[in-house]
Amino acid sequence: MGIFDCFREKSSDPSGMDARFIVDSIRKNQPLMIEAPFRHIIIDNAFPQKIYLDLEEKFQNTLDRGINLSWEKDSFSYLQIYDSFIWTPSPAQRPFSQIFFTPDWLDFINSFFPEVNRTNETGLTFHHRPAKSRNGLTWNGMAYGAFKNDPLRNGINAWYHQCRHAQDPESRTHQTDILYRVRCIAVFYFLNNKNWRHGDGGIELCVNEKAGSTPSYIAPLNNRLLIFPITPESFHYFRANITNEQNCLVQYLFEDPEDTFVRYDRTHLSSWDEIRRKSVNIRSSYQAHPNHSGIQKRENQKKVLLIGCTGKLGSAFVKKYANEYRIIGVARTRPAENLLYGFILADASLEWDFIIKTALNLYGSIDILINNAVSYQYRDLAEQTPHDFNVQLRTNLVSPFALSRNLFLNDWSKLSRKENIHKNHSIINIGSISGVKLRGNIQQGTYSVTKAALHMLTLHLASEWKKYGIRVNAIAFHGFKNHVSAETAVSTIKTCIENRGITEEIFIVSDKKTKIYPDWKYRIP
Repeated sequence: MGIFDCFREKSSDPSGMDARFIVDSIRKNQPLMIEAPFRHIIIDNAFPQKIYLDLEEKFQNTLDRGINLSWEKDSFSYLQIYDSFIWTPSPAQRPFSQIFFTPDWLDFINSFFPEVNRTNETGLTFHHRPAKSRNGLTWNGMAYGAFKNDPLRNGINAWYHQCRHAQDPESRTHQTDILYRVRCIAVFYFLNNKNWRHGDGGIELCVNEKAGSTPSYIAPLNNRLLIFPITPESFHYFRANITNEQNCLVQYLFEDPEDTFVRYDRTHLSSWDEIRRKSVNIRSSYQAHPNHSGIQKRENQKKVLLIGCTGKLGSAFVKKYANEYRIIGVARTRPAENLLYGFILADASLEWDFIIKTALNLYGSIDILINNAVSYQYRDLAEQTPHDFNVQLRTNLVSPFALSRNLFLNDWSKLSRKENIHKNHSIINIGSISGVKLRGNIQQGTYSVTKAALHMLTLHLASEWKKYGIRVNAIAFHGFKNHVSAETAVSTIKTCIENRGITEEIFIVSDKKTKIYPDWKYRIP
């Protein structure tokens, strides 16, 4: 008989002495309070080892029963929006996770955030994310819970497959025994993450919607607890796995909606829907241009996804064409001016899947992709480490490939050749003269290598995707700002967007020339 089986028998005692003993042992592990980007608690080696091992065994036994691509009761089932498998233990399976449903445990979690007036409802699921899982959805968990009353011992009501996001709770009056609650505290408990090492991915990331906030990366170390209050600022998401799976328990505590409204000055349900919609894609925010009213409604306006919208070239393009195109910008920092149709705060060197899926979810489609993110270091090759090389390679080459591929697979490949041609779907890669010819003694060796590879990637993508009606070109500026004016640079990009007759070309641009096509066309042999 395992420890949790023993716990099940003893926990019938309303005093919950077993849970209290475990909670007291956890308190001795010196919980770490971190204030930024929002308050969160980390407790390492949370449970005594014997209890952890028993919990791990029970979890693995359930996982070994198999996983399902459709919803199956009492087993791990695929949850597409998170690219993970989840399992909600039924009442019959709860004994091994019984401690999470005791008053002592809930009081312990609540004690870190005494301002929260929790109810006696809670929800618990186990998550399994296989190796190479994609980035998860970014949200803060602030949603109504509409769930049936599932009484458990000691007065705790357990959520069981009934949590619902609802703009209007009244819309769910057809259900019986409904409790309307709002999530107020989140608990993540990591387990069964075998051989996890830094660099494997699978990290929980805490972010804040406020500009300039520094994210906090939470490694999925076994027997680690992550606890934080759910507030309008407590946004978090799961970073993609690279090599190893990630497993965790996710628990929510609930409060009455009226308490939430009072604490965050939410006076009516419609305002709550703003939080709910915002939480779906936290790092995507609509930023209306002052002159966009009426223009946005024109269906013939192209949606341009501009990677690297805050740099010199990206900013110049936005200023010039904010009214002509619906420009959706992507950058690691927010733009200084409010000119974009939409903005996605993301790292293009890592979050390719997140960027494309967020753009498609929010804006429906993308017509033009401009790969303009850049990384460079002025050093001799011998002074650059493999890490330095890889950083530039990932931004300058891997990112354009991954973004182009993801957009193709998630959108353009589903259309006919005729539809792609009609919509004039196009990819523009921003290359460099350094990727065309040797420019010695300027410490751009790594940068030049990546740009030369980008030019060749351009030709191959264009060659392969011509049959789908998709155009791919690259522009190699001869020293932007120093030798090429902003006016010339952005006009060249516009020409590539609008000229339906060009594809599979590398264009060298210099202010010494006045014609773009065909005189400057440089085709790599």
